[in-house]
Amino acid sequence: MRFAVLLLFFITLGLAVEPVLLVPGIFGTRLDYRLTCSDVSHPTLCGYSKKWDSLYANIGLVSKELILGCFSEAFSLHCDSRYKTCHPKKCFETRIHPNSLSAVSNLCGDNFACRNIALTKYFGTIIDLLVEHGYKRMTDVDAIPYDFRKSPDEWEKFFPVMLAKIRRLSKGNRKVHVLAHSNGGAVVTKFFTWMKNNHGQRLIDETINSAMLIATPIGGAPIIPGAFLTGNLLASTIPWAHVSLPGKSIYELSKGLLGLTAIWPDPAVFGDIPIVKWTDGTVMTPGNAETVLKKKGRDYLAKQVASIRKHHLSSYDMPVKNLFFAHGHDKLTTVKTWTINKDNAPKPASKFVTSSLFESGDGQVPFESIKYFYDKWCIGDTSCVMKSYVTDHNSIVSDKNFLRDMLRHLNISNVNEMALESISIQ
Repeated sequence: MRFAVLLLFFITLGLAVEPVLLVPGIFGTRLDYRLTCSDVSHPTLCGYSKKWDSLYANIGLVSKELILGCFSEAFSLHCDSRYKTCHPKKCFETRIHPNSLSAVSNLCGDNFACRNIALTKYFGTIIDLLVEHGYKRMTDVDAIPYDFRKSPDEWEKFFPVMLAKIRRLSKGNRKVHVLAHSNGGAVVTKFFTWMKNNHGQRLIDETINSAMLIATPIGGAPIIPGAFLTGNLLASTIPWAHVSLPGKSIYELSKGLLGLTAIWPDPAVFGDIPIVKWTDGTVMTPGNAETVLKKKGRDYLAKQVASIRKHHLSSYDMPVKNLFFAHGHDKLTTVKTWTINKDNAPKPASKFVTSSLFESGDGQVPFESIKYFYDKWCIGDTSCVMKSYVTDHNSIVSDKNFLRDMLRHLNISNVNEMALESISIQ
């Protein structure tokens, strides 16, 4: 009997999994909305219901264009640019979807317009794959959804919630792997610094196994300034996408998406490369951005850029001693230098010109940016792995080669190859 108990113990010990906490990037958390005025309804993809529904329910795939409507309560009027319909701000309410795993794996809900877009599944492939390998939802794998529209100055408000989840996942002397995609990597870098400053290095050592930074623009994203100035946000990352926004929307966009200013390119990483060129010869670099933006009448954006200098991660240390850098390389290489006319609109002849200043990148995260932080953080007793995959910025979380390496990093010895091969990316 005693032998049987010991055998069961060792079998159970062998099947133990190392917990994972998922941290999404910008647009990676499902935000819900509802209309709160009885006499107001939305006649398009958002529907007439006064119940909570996904904001992504108003992203319609129409003639290969993404139409962005129900999005930010920061707009003074909530506008649908396709049907020219507006709601008063007071009639529009948003929240983070209450189920943490669903909030990062079902961004679209059941809406017909976007449920077949693979991007809306986001972390769903990773979660399903972990479950196939013995993980239990909420017990072994959880997520920390957050309002990605908020400024980095407000991120600390949800850090206690993130710490509470780490404490829960790490019960039983387990250590947590924190897997962050895109801007989520910037969030966790700041979180670990907050955790060390407020709770000490010992707690990090006792509860954190590794930080996995997946396609993280830790040095900023050189395409972001041009996207802000033109309002053409998604076209900078998805070749066939175009976002229709109300006129002069860039100020509203920058006010409603302060989270994006967190990945404004860091001068310490990118130096004086040209990130935006105007047809009058003006050139903006990471270093002179505030001066140029003021000159071009973009005072609000200039103020935001000045305010986020303290958030550039080149001034941060990484207190986690086990790092995994994953980087996408989709053949779109090089940093994109936007060319803009005097009215801050994309130049008609060419939306942007390319600069071969960097060897490779996924369109948002040049390899050299990752290498900068690899060299900065991977010293002394810190263990680091850096991997590159032939995929794009968003699809990397469903890339089979990355997923195989992820499972191995989690010390899963018996990888289910059939489960990996069944993955398809739309």
